[in-house]
Amino acid sequence: MDTFGLPDLNINGTGGFQMGYRCNCPLHERESLNDFVSNWTKIVRNHTFKWGATVELAWNQRLPSDDHRAGVYDFDPSVTSSAPSNGGLGLAAFLLGAPDHFRRFSQISTTQEDRQNRMFYFAQDTWRVTPKLTLSYGVRWDSWFPDYSLNSGQGGRYDVTDNLVRIPGIGGISQSGNAKIQWTNFSPRVSAAYAINPKTVVRTGYGRSYFQGTFGWTFNNLAADIYPSVVTQDLRGPSPFVPVFGLTTAPPAVVFPTIPSNGLLPLPDGISTPYVPANKKIPYVDQWNFTVERQVAADLNFSVGYVGNIGRHLNGGFNLNAAVPGPGDFNPRRPLFPAFGITQGIFDKCDCTSSHYNALQMRAEKRMGNSYTLLASYTYSKTMNFGEFGTPTDQYNAQLD
Repeated sequence: MDTFGLPDLNINGTGGFQMGYRCNCPLHERESLNDFVSNWTKIVRNHTFKWGATVELAWNQRLPSDDHRAGVYDFDPSVTSSAPSNGGLGLAAFLLGAPDHFRRFSQISTTQEDRQNRMFYFAQDTWRVTPKLTLSYGVRWDSWFPDYSLNSGQGGRYDVTDNLVRIPGIGGISQSGNAKIQWTNFSPRVSAAYAINPKTVVRTGYGRSYFQGTFGWTFNNLAADIYPSVVTQDLRGPSPFVPVFGLTTAPPAVVFPTIPSNGLLPLPDGISTPYVPANKKIPYVDQWNFTVERQVAADLNFSVGYVGNIGRHLNGGFNLNAAVPGPGDFNPRRPLFPAFGITQGIFDKCDCTSSHYNALQMRAEKRMGNSYTLLASYTYSKTMNFGEFGTPTDQYNAQLD
């Protein structure tokens, strides 16, 4: 992979700026999805039955550069401040050649590839109980199998509890790095529509939906940018006031490890990799609504309704080794440092966030002859979540967001 060009230089704080940002370049990716879909419908008297299945095989070969391969240098104001003050200037740290943080991607293999099998089934019935009442009910079953490495010895699944990377296909470890499938992703759906009279209709419903999640949370987690196929250097100074190294000194050379025969590779200090729980849950959303529709005149309709949803096991992103706020050097305050002696960030691709949404929705529609229609709507809502990718600005104080 290419490593030429200007490094990514980030000058933080007052008067800060950025040079050399490469927007995840170079990026080489080949992705395909093979699927089989079969849906059926059968009408029996006042019942309409539907059922079907979708089976998918996803392939992805991704060679990213999330951290610039020529290096990412961060210059924080704290390096030029006097402990314990909060002064300093990031630009001054840059002019002194004193970065506080360095990271980069490096790899020697370009053949690693993730694959994943998926199966989705559903069955439902729409029942016209009476001319006034219609019921619809059904269930869906979704199964995402753990993604697996196409080639043994490529990629890995890091376990934060023992600081070991499980190498697929080595030492009795499965091609998925011993990840587990979740078989209980059942999604009930039920709804009803009732005509109180020819001009008034009440509608209500509830449903659950599982979904794959945002980029890279349930797929492409094993071989794409995972140690040891990709080595992500992540080097930091021992305290906010000490640079990681000077710009006149080259960063340490990247060391590609030898994979042990038992497939259990210790994660060394200074090498970052994401943590994806082996029993990771699939995110889902519960949704419900209650709406009343009324025809006020031949050309005028009103509707008012309440809608809501709750998201569970949503994607989150937290640094499991971020220093706990407090005085003194960073490293003793890092949660993983006492047990394993590592100082780099460990990004937790967890299923640990949630969301809430509640809204009052009103709508009016006025038909103006055969020429045009006037439509007015109003929504009063409240939503709460953890933001994009579920990553707060300060994971020790999420209320700052």
